[in-house]
Amino acid sequence: MVAGKSPRPVRDWLRSAAGNRGLQGRLALHQRLLTALRQCLPSALRDHCLACVFGRDGTLILYTDSPAWATQLRYLQPRLLPALTAIAPVTRLRTRVLPPSPPPAMAAAQPRVPPPEIVAQLRQQVAWVADEGVRTSLLRLLETWCSEGGEG
Repeated sequence: MVAGKSPRPVRDWLRSAAGNRGLQGRLALHQRLLTALRQCLPSALRDHCLACVFGRDGTLILYTDSPAWATQLRYLQPRLLPALTAIAPVTRLRTRVLPPSPPPAMAAAQPRVPPPEIVAQLRQQVAWVADEGVRTSLLRLLETWCSEGGEG
């Protein structure tokens, strides 16, 4: 840190022209590399090469959606490297498999309330339960069913 200068928050740097230009430049480079890469790939593999990230050490990391496609990319590396070197100083290719995205959240199941005649039969049967705690719990359950189902 330079003496007399206080640190700036990262968000200020990102909003500045220099920070924005730097990020946009890297994003544009990654997009050019990904486009060139996909043009060199067989059609079956193009859609499975999802992204790439170019590191400062010259390593281009290719992201795919399954280990099988990652293996195919590894076999093609000698053919891909010259085409990518024309865009950026790529010295090495690495492949990574992205984890699958989580399945969409399922809606909570709606409770199924038994028909009124079943609730009435259960009410009669609860009277014969010997254990007071169990009887109380069953009566509460019946009341909940009746209030949710509009019965009662």
